[in-house]
Amino acid sequence: MQLKAPEGEENTSQAFHVIQVAQEREALNRRGDLLHAQIKKAETELEGLENTLVIINGGNERLRHK
Repeated sequence: MQLKAPEGEENTSQAFHVIQVAQEREALNRRGDLLHAQIKKAETELEGLENTLVIINGGNERLRHK
């Protein structure tokens, strides 16, 4: 929820700006948390893919030496 000054009033009060900055900071923190979660998920998936690749490469090596 964004704080908006009443229509026709100036947005120059210090309290207004402090609240507005706090809201923007909270929005950025939420975005950062979301990005962090997405990165962690991608890292976990990448680790799984790397493990799968090791298994497949090992199977290929065994088949080559038969």
